[in-house]
Amino acid sequence: MLHFRGGSSKMSARNPNSAIYLTDSPKQIKAKVNKYAFSGSQSSMEVHRKLGANLDVDVPLRVKIFLWLAIKGRHWTADRRRCHGLQAEDRCYLCDQDPETIDHIVASCSFSRQVWWTILSVLGADASLIGDDTLLAWWDRWRQRWHGERQKGADTLFALVTWEIWKERNARCFRNASSNINQLLNTIKLSADLWVAGGARHLGCLIRE
Repeated sequence: MLHFRGGSSKMSARNPNSAIYLTDSPKQIKAKVNKYAFSGSQSSMEVHRKLGANLDVDVPLRVKIFLWLAIKGRHWTADRRRCHGLQAEDRCYLCDQDPETIDHIVASCSFSRQVWWTILSVLGADASLIGDDTLLAWWDRWRQRWHGERQKGADTLFALVTWEIWKERNARCFRNASSNINQLLNTIKLSADLWVAGGARHLGCLIRE
C-alpha cells in the first residue's frame, strides 16, 4: 500500500483514495495519481490549486531539521569536531580560506556570498550587504528585502539555498566532488522549480514575477 498523504498518515488508510493498493487496476492507479499525488497537502488538486500549498507539509522535513540543527550549531563542522577532540580540516571546503563553522558556510563564506549575490541580482532585489556574522543575522537581513507574501517566499528560498550550499559542502567533504558557482546556481534553480511544482505557492510568487 502506497500512501499519498506523507508521514503523518496512518497505515490503515480509511480513505481508499489516499493510497494505492495491490488490488487497484491500472485505470484506478492512474486516476488516483492524477488527482491526489501532489505535495501541497490539501484534500484534492482542485483545492490545492485554489488555496496553494500548506508549507508546513510541503517544505521537506529534512530541510527543516537541517536549519534547526544549523541554528543550534549542531552540525559536525570543523569547529564542532575540534571541540570534541576529533580530526578536522583547518579551512572551509567551499572557499578554502577561513575556518569552517556553520555560520561561515551559510553567511560569510566568499563562495556562498557569490551565490547569494547572484540570486538577489536575478530577483532584482538589493544585492548590497551580502552575508553577516551568523546564519540568523543573515536570514533576518535577507528577508527584510521583501514584504507580505513575497517575504514568505523569501523564507522558503532561504531554506532551499542554504540546504543546497550545505549539500555542496558535503559533496566536497565526503566525495571529493565539487560544483562551480554556476553549476550550483543551476541546481538551486531546478530545485526551486520542483518545489514550486510541488505547491510552494509563495516561492512561486517570488521567483516568477
